[in-house]
Amino acid sequence: MKKITPIFVSAAIFAGSAAAQSTITGTQDASNPALFNDAAAWGGTIPTFSKSTIVQLGGIAGATNYYKLDDATGDITIRKLQSAANVDGGFYLTTGTNNLTIDINAGSSYTTDAISFSDGSVQTFTLGEGNYSIISTGTTTGLDAVARIAMITSPLTADTTKTFTFARGSTLNAYTSLSLSGTVGAYGTMNVAGTINTYDAEGLNAGKLIVDWIANPYGTGGGTRTKVLVNDGGVINTGDLLVRPRSYLTVENGGTLSVSGTMSWELSTTNPGCVLEVQTGGVANIENISYLDNVTGVSGAQKILVTGGTLTAATVAQKNSYSVTTVSAGEFNVTDTFSIANGSFSVTGGTANLNNFTQTGGTVSVNESGVMNLTGNISATSLNAGSGSINIKNGSTFAVSAATFKATAGGNFNVENGVTFTASDLMIFDGYGNSSINTVVNSTKTGTANFYSLQINAGHTLTFGSDAKFVNSSKFSRFSLNGNLVVNSATGSIVANQLVFWTRNATVTLNTKNALITGDGKYETIVNIPEQKTARFVLRATNQFGQVFFQGESVSNPMGLYLDLDFASADDFVSFTNMSVTGGSNGRIFVNNFENNRIKFQTKYTGENLFVTDFDGNAIDWEWVEDTVNGGWWINAVVPEPAEWA
Repeated sequence: MKKITPIFVSAAIFAGSAAAQSTITGTQDASNPALFNDAAAWGGTIPTFSKSTIVQLGGIAGATNYYKLDDATGDITIRKLQSAANVDGGFYLTTGTNNLTIDINAGSSYTTDAISFSDGSVQTFTLGEGNYSIISTGTTTGLDAVARIAMITSPLTADTTKTFTFARGSTLNAYTSLSLSGTVGAYGTMNVAGTINTYDAEGLNAGKLIVDWIANPYGTGGGTRTKVLVNDGGVINTGDLLVRPRSYLTVENGGTLSVSGTMSWELSTTNPGCVLEVQTGGVANIENISYLDNVTGVSGAQKILVTGGTLTAATVAQKNSYSVTTVSAGEFNVTDTFSIANGSFSVTGGTANLNNFTQTGGTVSVNESGVMNLTGNISATSLNAGSGSINIKNGSTFAVSAATFKATAGGNFNVENGVTFTASDLMIFDGYGNSSINTVVNSTKTGTANFYSLQINAGHTLTFGSDAKFVNSSKFSRFSLNGNLVVNSATGSIVANQLVFWTRNATVTLNTKNALITGDGKYETIVNIPEQKTARFVLRATNQFGQVFFQGESVSNPMGLYLDLDFASADDFVSFTNMSVTGGSNGRIFVNNFENNRIKFQTKYTGENLFVTDFDGNAIDWEWVEDTVNGGWWINAVVPEPAEWA
């Protein structure tokens, strides 16, 4: 890459002087372009190029007009390139081995346009192979410090769409700010197949790139005004990137966008927002992505779309309700911090790898086989796996207060082994999907009365893995069950003083021995069955509980305790300390795979309103049988009386 050292000229030197303007007429033969040192192409006289020169490109309307900064001319510096009126064909400029420098800060009247093609003039313009430099910083400030490549149409005419192309092999170095500006009346497109670099005034550090559109004094209309497409082989390297309203920056297959500083947006009260899209095969590397703070009265959104390529950023902060990030394919990687306070972040396909994730508001969702991997220090209030997967990765620190974890359409929410997991308030698992926890959950919620530390809503299945623990030292901590709980944890791993069943379909599957334990270290978890509800257990190992509490029943639809005895060993059993029946209800125990010495109560229930049936409702002929060795009473089948002698 060829760098130059800008020479700054005071505005006072040019005060009152008129800028030189000359017209060069192109040819229609690509192999025989108009040469900058050809007097005939200039109408007889080659101008003396200076930083006050405006070069007007002329040619035949409707044709492609070719120009070349030839070797005999050498490096030149001008103020501006513009097109002749009513030449509506195409323009193709190449510098060969020379360097064309445009210094917009030289001249008696300042302009922001470095290259300008106006209404009725050009439809297409191409910077061919060669080296180009644009200097936009001198003694001026504000808008005059920004160089603009502008494809302009009138909002009052039917002027056609204009296209500007940085061809493969072209290198444009901008000092310090460059604006790629579209059109007012019709869509404008800039294709970057070459290389654009921005630098500071000294050419030592990166500068700034702006994707913009020209203000429309006649109204706003609809649609995007500026489209910058980084094509296959195209490269943009800049320090900061500003995307203004009605602008669309797309990194296409084979294109590369590198932002070493901050990407930011501007919003408008009248114009739609702006978009960065990384398509399949495209690569974008951005140090900081900074959405605007909360504002009111704006239109549209600040959008990032990853539709198949790879976007990597160090930091991302979503603050505004109009901020939108969508990953539909490809990868979105945040290596330092990602925070969302408002707006939305969604993964509808592809993968999002987010480090140090913080959510204080907004919506976060994963759908359609999308994957979100969270690492580092994580805090969240509401994560929705939808039909995709959210994974809290090994080695992370996961801190939540009152949080809801959703998998609304069959998705998965997973916490891996090795995560440091702290919950200071109620955790809710919601939606028709699945969650798995395979690490230690330190539940620090406390209270002086019965409270819930864990809630599983209808349709959701939460699985505690083999390495999982749920720790809460309070003797009042309860689980609220409307969905399903599966426990594969070791003995004494899951602290739950009560299991409260709030539906007829909630099921607890216990695949290991005595995984449930109370806060005081006893295997006496209470099974609480409110009126017209059902407690369903699938038991594959010995499990001991505290009281089973029947609070009432519907006469027309009696509920109760369902025990599906699917024990792995003949020695396995299920036991309860005692049974309590209130509210005029009956104690109803439904048993699948009933056998003797499988169901025990430490204290025999003396009431007569205890009924034992199979899952089909058929009565089981049973009786209390005392365990004279270990204590307690078995519910066993009645032994038939001996038959009388004939």
